Parts: sequence; C-alpha cells; structure tokens
Amino acid sequence: MTPASATETPDVIALAERVSLIAVRAARAPIPALAAEIEAIRAAAAACGNFPAVAVTQAISAALERGERGALVQAWIIVLRDAVLSGRHDQRACDTYGAACSVRLAG
Repeated sequence: MTPASATETPDVIALAERVSLIAVRAARAPIPALAAEIEAIRAAAAACGNFPAVAVTQAISAALERGERGALVQAWIIVLRDAVLSGRHDQRACDTYGAACSVRLAG
C-alpha cells in the first residue's frame, strides 16, 4: 500500500474506494503499512473538510499504535467508510463518529 500525497483531494467515492481497499488488506498488511495508509486517508479527509472521517482515522491510528488488530480495527474501518460516505461534515457528525469509536468492540 502506497500512501497518497497529503496534497491530493480525492472525491468522496475515490476516498470510499480507498477505505474499502484497506478493509480488504487490513488483516494481512503489516502495521506500519496500514498505519501509513490510514494517515494518508486522514490527510485526504482533512483536505476535503471531512472531519468525522478524521476523527475515525485518529481512533484507528491509536489502536494500531497499541498493537491492536482484528475485529476492532476492521470495525473502525467500516465506520470510517460510513463517515466518508455520510456527506455530513458538521461538528455533531464528528462527535457522533468519535463516540462510535470510543466504544470498544469485543474481538
């Protein structure tokens, strides 16, 4: 996985496709490669003003830093895709997605 440049501003569908691709690769990808791709998506989402997606990527990054894998990370990647596709970029949506990630999923 090669992270995209932080200067790119992909459209919503392209960003959602990238997230879907990460979901497929997440179980097998080395943590550093997965973390780099999540960081690239965070930068792209921030450039697009999609702050709910930024909040989710921060939760995923923190989980990866703790060495977590499996169901927790996979579930948050699904939440990330939902945040990208939601079309909502307001603070309330950001808080909602952040709260969703604060709930630890059994894995």
